[in-house]
Amino acid sequence: MDGFGLINLDEFDRLPDRKMVLLKNWMQMAGMNVRKAHAKHFHPLPRLASFIGTTNQKNLLSDPTGSRRFLCVEVQSKINCEGIEHDQIYAQLKDELQKGERHWFTSGEEEAIM
Repeated sequence: MDGFGLINLDEFDRLPDRKMVLLKNWMQMAGMNVRKAHAKHFHPLPRLASFIGTTNQKNLLSDPTGSRRFLCVEVQSKINCEGIEHDQIYAQLKDELQKGERHWFTSGEEEAIM
């Protein structure tokens, strides 16, 4: 989760409750300790990844304690990805992260969205 900007969870509504608990835990972690293959020690790594999910269900959020972690957007039509400069997007994201730019919603922004 330290090497990806987005992790896609297809058919999000099919995640069992026991895995949803784990996902919610990952979402709130600022980092993790990882021991890479053949390494002797753990190393702290920041959690950079955000999660996105897809579903055909309209009422998929039922947990009163965890639904605030999710921002649901209904897509009305197919998204045209032609012309998107992915390298530029990733370069800009990397630059902003290295500069310490805020990458989360403030409390006020969360209230406005909900």
